[in-house]
Order: sequence, then C-alpha cells, then structure tokens
Amino acid sequence: MYQGRDFTPARPNTDFISYEISAGNESMIIVVNNGADEYPLSLQVPKLFGFYRNQLNLKENYAISDKKIQINVKPYEVKVLYSNAKNMFDSFRQNKD
Repeated sequence: MYQGRDFTPARPNTDFISYEISAGNESMIIVVNNGADEYPLSLQVPKLFGFYRNQLNLKENYAISDKKIQINVKPYEVKVLYSNAKNMFDSFRQNKD
C-alpha cells in the first residue's frame, strides 16, 4: 500500500530473468525461471575462464568457455552462481572442492 493505494505489480512477461553482480575477481549471477518449462540457456559472463558454482546446490559447476556458460533451468528454479577465481590455476583448485 502506498499513499492509500494498493498496487499489485504485473507478473513479468518473461520466462526467465538473470542478474549479474561483479566486483574485481568476484562474480555472481542469479537466474530465475518464471516458466513451467525447462530451458537450456547460454549466458554471457564477465570472466574469460574458470568455473561458476551453484551456491544452492554445490555439486553443480559450470565451466566458462569463451565468456559463456551453458546451464539448464528447471520449471520455477532459481540458481545462484558464484565465482571468485583470480587466475586459471585458482579456478581449477576451487573446482576440486
């Protein structure tokens, strides 16, 4: 409620939404699937090499290839992908955990 009026925002007319936050070596990508279908996605990322790890399911790792990652999102799924590798060796060390 705002100034005595009740506002109900319209549902987004998109099947998925992605947000990217990056600072220095750290990068976080949040992907939200609004749809009832599963989608394969190719996302442009700020890093040239390395891996992103899903913080909501640590068994999911995504390799970066030519500044892109390939992911599949299930219906109504949210993925929080994080990477903080400084160099390629860092990236492979972190991915072993």
